[in-house]
Amino acid sequence: MFSPNESSVIILAAGNSGRMGFPKAFLSWDGKFTFLEKSIQTYRRFGCQEIVIVLNPQVLDFYRTNNYTFLGGVNVVINSHPEWERYYSIKTGLSALENMKACYIQDVDNPFTKKAILTSLLQNLPVAGYSFPDYDEQGGHPLLISERIFDILCTPRITSVTCAKYLSSLI
Repeated sequence: MFSPNESSVIILAAGNSGRMGFPKAFLSWDGKFTFLEKSIQTYRRFGCQEIVIVLNPQVLDFYRTNNYTFLGGVNVVINSHPEWERYYSIKTGLSALENMKACYIQDVDNPFTKKAILTSLLQNLPVAGYSFPDYDEQGGHPLLISERIFDILCTPRITSVTCAKYLSSLI
């Protein structure tokens, strides 16, 4: 079993938000924080050792243009190919991790993650696998992966496979 300070998180915020016309990362949460700030705060309070944020160049420009300052103390990496979608962002984030034992993969447009969920996932993570919350047999977020899955996802041989399809092939 792992402790929170042995875990990391990759927050995926590199999507184009085409239908919204506005980066989802900067949607308001309770009028106090953005979705991205809320996610960072959740994982900091949980005790994650390392926080990696994957942005696209336009989202980073939006952050800078609007004088946001909440990315201090996190590792920001750029997905310069957001058209390659979520799986490429995951691989980009994984490649930036310095320490990998257990890693959450969090979508920025789902800032509703609670400490109890993170704790349960971490306690139930098999050393050679992954864990995710589910309700009524429907998978949820965040996804938590072990070092073994990290190594497999970072191999070039599965670049054309989506993360969900690959992980479902393991069970």
